Amino acid sequence: MNSLAHTVDEPRTARRLRIRQCEKGDAQALALVHVENLSGRFGLALTKAYYQACLESEQQLFICAEQDGTIVGFLGLVGDRIQVIKLLLTGRALVALAGAALRPSLVMEYFRHLWRWMRVRSFSRRLDLPRWEYRPVVVAQAYRSRGVATHLLAAADRMLDSRGVTKVFLQVASTNAGALLVYQKSGFKIRLAHSSTIFMIKDLAGQHRLR
Repeated sequence: MNSLAHTVDEPRTARRLRIRQCEKGDAQALALVHVENLSGRFGLALTKAYYQACLESEQQLFICAEQDGTIVGFLGLVGDRIQVIKLLLTGRALVALAGAALRPSLVMEYFRHLWRWMRVRSFSRRLDLPRWEYRPVVVAQAYRSRGVATHLLAAADRMLDSRGVTKVFLQVASTNAGALLVYQKSGFKIRLAHSSTIFMIKDLAGQHRLR
């Protein structure tokens, strides 16, 4: 049973959003929302392989918002990047990579992306950032500015709190003013502006003290 599952009002319609923890079978749906609304440069197969690895890892958690059974947004909680890399080098991920082998530049760019993604952890240690990280909230275009991101962040906070996590960080592009505002309203504070990326921290324990 998904103990996180609950429904919230969707302000523009009479329908409601269901917020729940993602399951292994959600990889295809997450990849589709990602490719259609965030970045499709790696295509559906490679993006699905990535989310399959994340959902199979014990140190990665994903929370989604769905309406009428369709996922319209999601948020990832990453606790161990290395574990995801290991899973991507086995099984279904290799099948996806084999399918992309006719485009070697795509495969090389994919591995370069994973390498940069893995190095963030060593960089975060130098900044003394928390272990847990929020991956960017991805929301379908038609559902933006409806509070979906806010509901996902609130659910993620509750999940981390139940695990005894006191701090979490995220990265946001310095040019993404809309996302920066959403994260600040959710309680994140700017830790460092590095190159084109802003690192932000939320003190979950501090939020409880203010209530």
